[in-house]
Amino acid sequence: MTLNWKHLLICAGLCVGGPASAAGFLYDCTITKKPTDVGWLSDKLAFVVLGDGKIQVIDAVTLNFGISPTTVKVSRNSDTKLVMRLALKGVRDRNGLQVPIFDYTARIDKATLGITLEANPRGFPKNWVGRGSCVKRTK
Repeated sequence: MTLNWKHLLICAGLCVGGPASAAGFLYDCTITKKPTDVGWLSDKLAFVVLGDGKIQVIDAVTLNFGISPTTVKVSRNSDTKLVMRLALKGVRDRNGLQVPIFDYTARIDKATLGITLEANPRGFPKNWVGRGSCVKRTK
């Protein structure tokens, strides 16, 4: 599934809501370096930082499984770094088989807006890492 930033902004608008959420913003992220043929790392991600400090994510993986924008767990939010975690669980593949839980970690460097994204299937010795950059959008 291919997403462009316009799709992510539309989805983010649905997350953020109307004018009452004017204090929020969006990290529009593009993963440019990742292992080939890995569907578990999206090329595009949107992290919506809501006015109350909660952060939601939407990407091709969650859209593929029909998951609404999901609130992430913020494990670090300093002046220089934002680290977020999400466990994708309870999803089934196109054959109806249960997919292993995937643990995701996203790290955004606030100074350079670089992003590192990791996907780890729980219980398996495999993980995938992608790197790219983000643009901070307020409109």
